[in-house]
Amino acid sequence: ISLLVMQVRGSDISLLVRQVRGSDISLLVMQVEGADISLLVMQVGVGGADNSLLVMQVERADISLLVMQVGGVDMPLLVFQVRVADISLLVMQVGGADISLLVMQVGGVDIPLLVFQVRVADISLLVMQVGGADISLLVMQVGGADISLLVIQVGGVDISLLVMKVGGVDISLLVMQVGGADISLLVI
Repeated sequence: ISLLVMQVRGSDISLLVRQVRGSDISLLVMQVEGADISLLVMQVGVGGADNSLLVMQVERADISLLVMQVGGVDMPLLVFQVRVADISLLVMQVGGADISLLVMQVGGVDIPLLVFQVRVADISLLVMQVGGADISLLVMQVGGADISLLVIQVGGVDISLLVMKVGGVDISLLVMQVGGADISLLVI
């Protein structure tokens, strides 16, 4: 387990690198000029499937971008909600990867739900925009390891929580950015 926390020109950067049974998992959380950016990069299973998840909160636009590389095929998925415009994409099956996207509108709350299956990895992505709070939840199951990533942007407070369960071991990473203070907590 490697944890790197940096403060670069007012930008809060937190990086957690994990090795789970041959799978490389990198988490990058940034706070740049009011934009909340979370990047999770995975290397899952044989054949080298690269999965990159980028969640951004820029002004009033809630943007989620998922780029997958399965069997040499690039599959970008963009879900965004800009004021009244609700745009979502896709349901497809490429090279053994099942991808389903469900977008719901419940009481003024937009809930995009992405569920896909890449070889042995079960991945669920839930992105919600409730009031002024931007909440992104990524749940993965990689070779017996349960990984949950929760990113919340409330007001000026950027909170990222990574919870991992590997072989009976609970690992929690909490990263907060409050004002000019950078707070990182790793619990094993």
